[in-house]
Parts: sequence; structure tokens; C-alpha cells
Amino acid sequence: MIGKHLRSNVVGYIALFIALTIAPAWAATLAPDSVKSKHIKDTHVREADLDTNAVTTEKIGSSQVQGDDIQNASVTAAKISDGNVGFAEIQNDEVQARLASGCSAGQAIQSVSSLGVVTCINLPAPAR
Repeated sequence: MIGKHLRSNVVGYIALFIALTIAPAWAATLAPDSVKSKHIKDTHVREADLDTNAVTTEKIGSSQVQGDDIQNASVTAAKISDGNVGFAEIQNDEVQARLASGCSAGQAIQSVSSLGVVTCINLPAPAR
């Protein structure tokens, strides 16, 4: 009875043997860095698949990380190098630009536009 079972399923047992022994052994012999981007399906590499600090600035192409790729509040001032955020990078409706000018003597600032343009008003003359 067992002989009939083995003869009926010999191909299945051979396939199982290959899957459990030869395939993992073959995968373990891959040379370091031999799996390239073309071998990986889109969206199949996850954060858990990467070593800590495996993705560095040098490994990211120019303009590849966009605003939608970054979690809210994940980029803090401590993570930005000095001089890398200028007037062109700020949203004028969220950040006040530096004052473009000031008021003369006898005047006060009435308002400041988002571009830093100052509107001045004259102060009343001092009482005598």
C-alpha cells in the first residue's frame, strides 16, 4: 500500500525535496549585491527590508523625494543644514519673510505683507 502511494506521488516528493533543500541553498550562494533593482517588483521593498542608515543622501536621485513622500513634522530644523532653506522654499502664507524695509522717524509699522513689505503710518505729534 505504501509502495503504491510512493509511486503515485514520486514527482510531488521530488518537487518538495527541491523546494526545501536545493532552492534555499542556491539562494544562500548569491554573491553580495547581486540582486539589482530590475529583479525586484515595484513597491516590494519595505522599510523592514532595509538596514539602518542603508538609504543615504548619495543613494537618492536628484528630485526623487517630494513633499508627499515625507511624513508631517518629520523634518525638523535640526535635520536641515544651514543655508538650505531660503525665500524660494517657504510658503508666504505660512511663514513671514524678513522685513524689506523699516519706517522713518515719526512713523510706526501698520502692517507687513507676506513678502516682508512694510506699510507705515505717521504717528501723532507729541503733546506739548
